[in-house]
Amino acid sequence: MACALVTLITTPASAATSGSRLWVHRDNGGGAAAGSAIVSSPDGADVFVAGEITSSDGQDFLTEADSASTGRQLWVRRYAGPSGGNDAANAIAVSPNGSAVFVTGLSAGANGALDVLTIAYAADTGDRLWSQRYRAPGTNGSQAVALSVSPDSSELFATGSVTRRGRYPDYLTIAYDVPTGSVRWLRRYQGTGHGDDDATAIVAGPGGRTVFVTGESQGPVNFDFATVAYATSGGRTRWVRRYDDPGHAYDDATAIGVDPHGSTVFVTGNGGAATARAGIETIGYRTADGATVWRSRYHGPFGAEGRALAVSPDGHQVFIAGIEGPSQTKPCVGDESGCWNATTLAYDATSGSRMWVRRFDDGSDDVLSALAVAPDGSKVFATGTSYPSSYLTLAFESATGTRSWSAMYPRVGGTLGIASAVAADPDGSRVFVTGQSTLTGPEDATTVAYVP
Repeated sequence: MACALVTLITTPASAATSGSRLWVHRDNGGGAAAGSAIVSSPDGADVFVAGEITSSDGQDFLTEADSASTGRQLWVRRYAGPSGGNDAANAIAVSPNGSAVFVTGLSAGANGALDVLTIAYAADTGDRLWSQRYRAPGTNGSQAVALSVSPDSSELFATGSVTRRGRYPDYLTIAYDVPTGSVRWLRRYQGTGHGDDDATAIVAGPGGRTVFVTGESQGPVNFDFATVAYATSGGRTRWVRRYDDPGHAYDDATAIGVDPHGSTVFVTGNGGAATARAGIETIGYRTADGATVWRSRYHGPFGAEGRALAVSPDGHQVFIAGIEGPSQTKPCVGDESGCWNATTLAYDATSGSRMWVRRFDDGSDDVLSALAVAPDGSKVFATGTSYPSSYLTLAFESATGTRSWSAMYPRVGGTLGIASAVAADPDGSRVFVTGQSTLTGPEDATTVAYVP
């Protein structure tokens, strides 16, 4: 079934200024839809979006390609699983050589239990190259939440969780052969507390030898950060590092990145949740052996949570985006408990010293969920939601943290706008945000392009 399409060109290219909206692309299939992940093609010509769209019997995978310059839809593909249940794409990646687009997520299998579903499409035509379902025997279900591709485009890595019957979830990491879709190796990780272990993020090292996974893992007392390094050849575990805050409170890692030289892998998340000193915990590990290079916590006056991480192209800075608060010192639109602020930080990648921190507060709850860095490293883009109704996108000067611009979409009374992901194109001419919004009728998977 084809998706309904509306493309709005809001700013002529000749008149575009920083932060102005170039185009908006909205999709639905006569029901609700949402974009969950976005990536630009290596040549900057296309932008690819993954998410979910309603069908007559549940939800389907949604994958589409749009023109980066105009927003015109180039192709769209839906996938419905064998049981007719819910299928949702959580992550998207494009091969460095630009030939293939990959999506992964969850899909109801023949007996209704959830499988990991990963699909490869030809980037230029949308033709399906292969699809691969995974559910281990004796499990209640599994799902993937993140993807990464090896630098040489030969391997694809997905991570998420698998739940064994009568037990708790474990990390699940799968390596696929890109040309054929066959599984090269599969690994599980169970934490020291033998409870819930949920992987949240994955990144392949630039040298192509190691892939890194992080998430939340039950420890002896509470949840910890747990970061695992696997050899890309064969999947051997190179090292495991866990972090438990001094108060043994809830710690969950949400994002991961690696410097372009391949020497340090960075993890961020929520450290010490539900305590007065809860904050954004960021750790740099040496990729070779997992030794801690530095660790830094930011909690602000009201506590904070880290949601996204990005590394500058030169490897000199690490950027974190998340939320801070809630502040109970002033009224907040629609939230009597106080306002959450959108918070963005920059660290020196070598030492971990904080270079700058910036908060955004427009009188409502403002949260950030994703980050991207301009190809030349001059700007960092953060996106999220200004509740209850708008995408929130912020641009900062990387060196100083000076805010270059901010943008809201749709910013109309009675509408909905929840942004999930952001991407910058390789030539630095556009930045793209996707998520879910509505103007009239059901929710649309909505992608917006801005002049960065």
